[in-house]
Amino acid sequence: MAKGKYTGVYKHGDKCRIAYKIKNKFYRKTTDFKWTQEGQTQAHRLRKHLIQETRSGENLDGCTLEELHYKVIDSTSGQDQIEKTSIFEKFWLPLFGARQIKTLKYSEILKEAQKIKNTKTQRKTLRSNSTMKNILTPLSLAYEIAIVDGHIHHNPIPAIKKKFPKARPTKEQFTLAERDQILELLKSKCRHWGAWLFYTIGFYSGMRPAEIAALTWEDYTKNNQGQFVFKINKHFDRVKGTIAYTKTNSSREILVHPAIVNAIAEIPYQGIGKMRLIHYMKDKPITDYGSQIAKKFITQQKKVVGERKIRPYNYRHTCASMMLDEGLEHGYIAKHLGHDIQTFYKVYADFINIDYKTQHELYSKMK
Repeated sequence: MAKGKYTGVYKHGDKCRIAYKIKNKFYRKTTDFKWTQEGQTQAHRLRKHLIQETRSGENLDGCTLEELHYKVIDSTSGQDQIEKTSIFEKFWLPLFGARQIKTLKYSEILKEAQKIKNTKTQRKTLRSNSTMKNILTPLSLAYEIAIVDGHIHHNPIPAIKKKFPKARPTKEQFTLAERDQILELLKSKCRHWGAWLFYTIGFYSGMRPAEIAALTWEDYTKNNQGQFVFKINKHFDRVKGTIAYTKTNSSREILVHPAIVNAIAEIPYQGIGKMRLIHYMKDKPITDYGSQIAKKFITQQKKVVGERKIRPYNYRHTCASMMLDEGLEHGYIAKHLGHDIQTFYKVYADFINIDYKTQHELYSKMK
């Protein structure tokens, strides 16, 4: 075991190991710091901190973040486990791995979180508030486990997350004329018919982008009245590249607008069964509706809407706005879009135009 330039700091593999003795009791800890000059310096500082904690009695009971992080990882699986492991190893273990969870202070974590936020990534961009929330989530899970295990009584991470508010995108809807122009441009200018069909379904159904991407031919069928319907019971996770249950963990069946029926009838070939309905190119189902469907065709759309924000969710808001303008019942629209009525009003309250004159007349006639 190679000795470093600091007392009690040794090489263990490619990591730094610290050791110290208090009251004839030996303490040893392998850190996540690499065996470099900087790593040895950080290990030396950690050793001093641990000695102080141990002498004050704070380290005689409790659980370290490193121990808790194993419990968090064990409670997850698949891609989620990989992502949380990566976050712990990249951010939190080097900072607080050997610390007792009960000794971590709100101010310490917030300070380090702000440093992470303001440090440029490999792409030389700053991390968004949404990304910071994702980075803080595994740490929050560690706190929740520590609470259940009786080591602490409070989780400070939710309060820290509020320091990084997620900016909600503007609900930008298009006019009827803009919708028609966008669809005509996509149909005539884009050689990938999947983009045109994707937006046609979106504008006329209001389905979520991930729900459209997951549609199969068996989801497009007829009901007992002979009307075409979509059975919506899954969504496409473009990050993991897998099909999963819907965002709201519920399924629904909606009528298919005649414009969508006509569009499907025009596509180059008809499929069957579990074949995906939307293809980016012939025989190639879309694997990322964000880049393949949205970004690659923004040029055509900007000819219509100029510099206004364009994203797949715009068509969903456009559909909701059109349905409200047509006077459809709010409960019907909410169910069609996959919302409960409370969420519908929360999202689309500012889309609802109220004719106060008519409402006043109805109120005055109320018996």
